[in-house]
This record gives sequence, C-alpha cells and structure tokens, in this order.
Amino acid sequence: MQLLNSIKNISRDLYGLKTVDHVQAHEITFYSIIVHTDIALESCGVNYFLNKRMIKLVEELGLSNLKIKDLVMINIDTLIKLQDHFSNGKLDLENCINSYLSYISSNDPETATFPFDEFIKYYFVETNKENIGNPKDFTEIITSFTNP
Repeated sequence: MQLLNSIKNISRDLYGLKTVDHVQAHEITFYSIIVHTDIALESCGVNYFLNKRMIKLVEELGLSNLKIKDLVMINIDTLIKLQDHFSNGKLDLENCINSYLSYISSNDPETATFPFDEFIKYYFVETNKENIGNPKDFTEIITSFTNP
C-alpha cells in the first residue's frame, strides 16, 4: 500500500508542489519493486499473490490510468550477489525486470509463480554463458581473513 500511495502522490504532483520533483505521471512508467531481506518471500507464488492484490488496490485507488508495471519482489542478497555484474554491464536491472515480467506473464502456473531471485540467476547464466561467482568485495574480505 505504501508503494501505491507514493505512486498516487506522484500522480497528483505532490512532489512538484514541494519543488522536489516535477513529472507528468501519465508520461512515466512506474516499476513496482519491493526490495526485501526475508528469504521466505522468495518462495514460489509469493510475488504472484502479492501482485494480484496490488492490481486490485490499483483499481480501488483509481490508478488504472497510469502505467504501473507488475510487482517484482527482490531479495537484497540477490542484488549484492550480482553487484559486480551490474557494475560491469553484464546485467542491466531494467532489462532483467522486463525479461522477468515477460517470463511470468505466461498462463503456465509454474512459470507465473516463479520468483525473480531464481529467474535472474538463470537469466545471467543463459545470457552470459558463465557462472555467477562471488562478488569481488566478498572475495577480498574472505581473503583478508585467510591471508593476514
């Protein structure tokens, strides 16, 4: 609900009135992203059911006229694990999210309920033909403990 309240405030130009930001809500696409730390939220179907609820709330709040992408739940650990690949350009978050949304738009229940955190791992390997590996920072920290 907090996410949709923010979208509603943007669409009413609330931030423009406070000279924070001025955008025309009908000209932008809102990406509904929740970054979380709870591994239970990565379970199959969680994103699916929360997205269904969000779609109902969008209608109830009168936001159906806006371009609001489906909800994507992302564990922050996934972003940390893939940080080097985002920074070196092997992954682009917008492309990953759009590919995921396209993938889950299937009528197949198994595909439609697949979590983003699992999808992006397969997406990376398929796109780059290499294993994900560990982030450089993580490797450096571990090495500093083992080689003082």
